[in-house]
Amino acid sequence: MSELENAVRTTVRDLADEAPPAHDLAAVARTRGRRIRRHRHAALGALAVVLVAATAMPYALLRRDPPAPVVDPAPAVSPVPSASAGALPDFSGDTPYQLPGGAVVTMLTKQVEVQEADGTIAPGDPGYVALDRTTGTYRQLDVTDPDLVPAPDGRTFAVMGLSGRVDVVDASGDRKARIDTRGSFTAYSGPQ
Repeated sequence: MSELENAVRTTVRDLADEAPPAHDLAAVARTRGRRIRRHRHAALGALAVVLVAATAMPYALLRRDPPAPVVDPAPAVSPVPSASAGALPDFSGDTPYQLPGGAVVTMLTKQVEVQEADGTIAPGDPGYVALDRTTGTYRQLDVTDPDLVPAPDGRTFAVMGLSGRVDVVDASGDRKARIDTRGSFTAYSGPQ
């Protein structure tokens, strides 16, 4: 062998003796794999949050609350005080009738009796009596159709619809509100 080969061989052995021991390659691969998985999970989580926010944001920003129904202010109605705690007062059309607990009766249906030609008494069409809050008295309503009930002021009407729906319309026929007897209320602000 040549001197050069001996010198290179000796140098390589000296360097090998000074080198640190080799690391466990499997442990290094596992550590790197865990790090990569954590980064992927964090990126997917952030992406999911961004997608949910992007989907929900238009609904939150563009949602309009339904307009509050416009109610005409009415003068205070002073109910009839009860005569005693256990007895109800007699009904009078001149003053609002108050039930126990403070509720005021605003509308009544009265049964009209008709005398037939043979002298017998038969039930006729029902009559409607409503509390006029402007005067504090009850008024007989001129109603021929039981599905159309006017308000005492004569400006709005309740139209009984199918499937438990009541439309509130004005004299021109424009719908002002819809009341569903299952609990929902929709106010309208223009012609329908």
